[in-house]
Amino acid sequence: MAEIQTPRGAFRDPQIGAHVSSESPPLAPTMGQPPESATVAPLGERFQLLAKQWKENRGPGSSLTKIANDPAYLEIIQMGTPVIPYILAALAAEPDFWFAALRRITGENPITPEIQGDLHAMAAAWLQWGRANNVCKNHFAGSTCTASIAT
Repeated sequence: MAEIQTPRGAFRDPQIGAHVSSESPPLAPTMGQPPESATVAPLGERFQLLAKQWKENRGPGSSLTKIANDPAYLEIIQMGTPVIPYILAALAAEPDFWFAALRRITGENPITPEIQGDLHAMAAAWLQWGRANNVCKNHFAGSTCTASIAT
């Protein structure tokens, strides 16, 4: 098996198995603050717009590196902790590759080696994390991260 080389200026995120740009600014200074390019739209609307852009940009069959380095995805990460409930609600509605964003924002990783690579089980682990940490309750109407994930 050929060794995968990490592109210059990137690191390999073992959780998603992708190369992620190391040129992104650290999150700590901007936690809880909207990104500079954010409009005055409420956080939930901004998240929905960026999530839609991210899905359109990546297209079908994208590499995990492309998924994790998309500008819209990186902007969602820069939104910091206030966006976590929206990511978890999106994950509950449709499992998707939000894991690197959640890990980067929270500094946590509820995904065990046994479920690594199982999209539904990984989504369920993050939803359980959200419930255990009271991240989802009362953050916005219509979701408490209680949607079940079929495995």
